Formats: sequence, C-alpha cells, structure tokens
Amino acid sequence: MVVSLEAHVNPEYMEDVWSQFDKSNISTPQDLVQWKLMEAAFGGDANAGFRLAKMAAQDQKYETAFKLYQFILDATDGIERLQVIRLNSAYQLAVLIYDGLAGQDSMPAGMRLMRLVAETDVVGNGEVTAATVEPIPDEASPLLELVTAAAYNVGRAHLTGYGVAEDVHASEAWWLKSARDGKGDRLAMYSLGLFYSTKQRSDPNDPFSVIPQNFEESYFWHNKAAESGHLVAAAAIGIMHQHGTGCKKDAEVALKWLKAAADKGCIEAQGHLASHYYGLRLFNKCVQWAGMLDELDLDIGTLSETASKSITLGLYILGRCHERGRGAAKSRDEALRLYTKAASVDQDVVYALRTQVLAGDI
Repeated sequence: MVVSLEAHVNPEYMEDVWSQFDKSNISTPQDLVQWKLMEAAFGGDANAGFRLAKMAAQDQKYETAFKLYQFILDATDGIERLQVIRLNSAYQLAVLIYDGLAGQDSMPAGMRLMRLVAETDVVGNGEVTAATVEPIPDEASPLLELVTAAAYNVGRAHLTGYGVAEDVHASEAWWLKSARDGKGDRLAMYSLGLFYSTKQRSDPNDPFSVIPQNFEESYFWHNKAAESGHLVAAAAIGIMHQHGTGCKKDAEVALKWLKAAADKGCIEAQGHLASHYYGLRLFNKCVQWAGMLDELDLDIGTLSETASKSITLGLYILGRCHERGRGAAKSRDEALRLYTKAASVDQDVVYALRTQVLAGDI
C-alpha cells in the first residue's frame, strides 16, 4: 500500500536531494532501486522516501539521509494517517543529529527529537510523560517498539548527561516507561536491573547523595529481560542465584540460567559457568567451558566490564585446575600462564580471587 504525501511534496525542498541521483550513472541493481525510489518519493510516496533515506544512511550518505528524513518529517506534520512513517523518520533523524552525523552536531537537538517519539501516546489515552506507563493494548500499536526504544534512549542520555541534564531519577522513570512492566524494551529492562544493583547518586555534584542498591528490584528486572531473550541478563540471573543476591541461593537454578546463556555463546555467562562447575566439583566440565575462554582472540579494549570479569574468572579458575591437577594436566607453568593472562584482562578480579584462594574458598 502506497502511503502518499499527495500535495505535501515540496519540489524545491527536494531539489538538492534529487540532484544527487543521476539516471545516467545507473550501473548496478542497487542504483536502479535507488532511482526508482527517488522517483516514487518525489511523486509523493512516503514509504519510498523512508526506504531511500535508510539506504542512504547505510551507505554513509548522511547528508542525503538527513534531508530525506527532514523532508518526510515536515511534509507529514499534522497528517494523522502518516504518523507511523513520520515518527520512524523522526527517530532516525534524532540518531543522525545526536551522533553528530551529516554535519548536525547537536546532542540537545537530537534528544528533543527523540523525546518527541518517546512521548507519543501509542494507546490513545492522552498526553504521555516520563512517569506514564500506558496499558498494553490487545493488538500492540505498530509504534510500540519504536516508542519504547526512544524512551530507552532518553533514559540512557539522562544517566550520562549527554544532550540532557544528568538525572538518575529521570533515567529510571524513562526506563520504567520503556520497559512497560516487562512487555516493552528488553534493553530498558536490563538497564533497570543494572541500575538497581549499583549505588547511584541522586545529585551528581554531591558525593553523599547515595541511593542504596535494591537487589530485589534488580533481580526482578534482570529476570524480565532474561525472559525476553536478553542473554547477559540470563547470565546475571544465574550469578544472582549462585550467590543468593536478591533471591534465594540455588545452585540448580543458577546452573540452568548460566548453562542456557553459555550454550548460546554468551561470554558473560561462560566464566561464571566454569566457576560454578568448579564449586560443584565437576572439574572436567569446568575445564571444558574455561578452555573456550582461553581460546578466544581477545581485544581487551573492546570488552564490556561484565565480559572482562567473566573471562578473567574463567581463566583464573582454569589456572587453578592446572595448578591442582583437577580435570586437567597438573602444570605450574600452564597455571602461571593462565594467571598472568587473567591479570592482563582484569587485575582487580584476580586480586579478589587470590584472596579467596588464600582463605581456602577456591
């Protein structure tokens, strides 16, 4: 179905974009597709314009993408039946501006546009604010995924203070709106899990304005994210059950969650799974999973904090297996190599593990 802009097309506005597409230069199937889309967009097909803008962005032709998204945003203003494509364009335009692409380096402007999407009432209950969590309709709006993703981005910006005021309370409110009680954006659910497991400052300029951790809430949101398919959240649930943090300590449940995430290639789970097997005295399985981490071609600078900790834990535990001859050939040289490698990833984790060894816990 063609979504038409009808009389809202402004040829003068499109002239700069149109001039970048030369029919005489068509040499590939993609060139032909772009030309046909351009013709359709110039004739008023909003879907064609949006597809062309996405192709331009993928080809890193950000200025062209910017002009097309801006054109759609302007031309669809106030046209109710075109709001889906209008807000999709607004979202993509916000990303271009916020990330400083197409010469539009303005985080505040990008975030204002992102909020325009995030504040959209996808149910029709009236004005939407950060504190509003609308009920999920029986048939979810086609905008639901877009609106929850935008709300997640606004919350993330408030946590870092990029483009908006740094405000952990606003960040929490936007993520709660995005997560929608476990039926919304899974990145928001996972972020809430991390948020509640970490001490926060209600005032970034006051070191004493500390918001205490809430591990029960952290478990709730990690669990929601894990149920929606977030692998790192699944690993977190396993770890929390392993230690009884915010939930009942349960080795069997911990194993279930860690194994499920590790089987799908989640590095954040694999080191903790190896450690869990070590604690269960299943040393062969421990060596099997830790050995996978030893075989990784590591680029330490690109690792997340959770991945670094998991890898360090796995390497150290594998070293311990070699040092004591548990599930692997006894070798002090191999153990030393693994301890050194683990320390190169995260020295603080190695120090904590060494303390456990001295206490007789490992």
